[in-house]
Amino acid sequence: NQAVLAVRAADRIVANSEFRCEVEVANYGRIERPVRCRLSLGSVAKTVEKTLPIGESTLTFSMKFDRPGWYSGTAELLSASDDLPAAILPQII
Repeated sequence: NQAVLAVRAADRIVANSEFRCEVEVANYGRIERPVRCRLSLGSVAKTVEKTLPIGESTLTFSMKFDRPGWYSGTAELLSASDDLPAAILPQII
């Protein structure tokens, strides 16, 4: 029982500058579980691997956009054995 709960930018997003994006995930199972989470925003995609303790955790991604504009994307748990492994994100400036 793993899930994506929320996605947020931890820093101000400026073109050609790195920023941090946080993905809040949950492990509602009874044991720690490994997770691979991919965050895709526009043409930029990053993957983070971590062992999730029981409860909620935050994964941090370092991202960078080459030019200003509107970007949409997804946060997805890879290889998750869950009925709802992905969340659609709203557009981000």
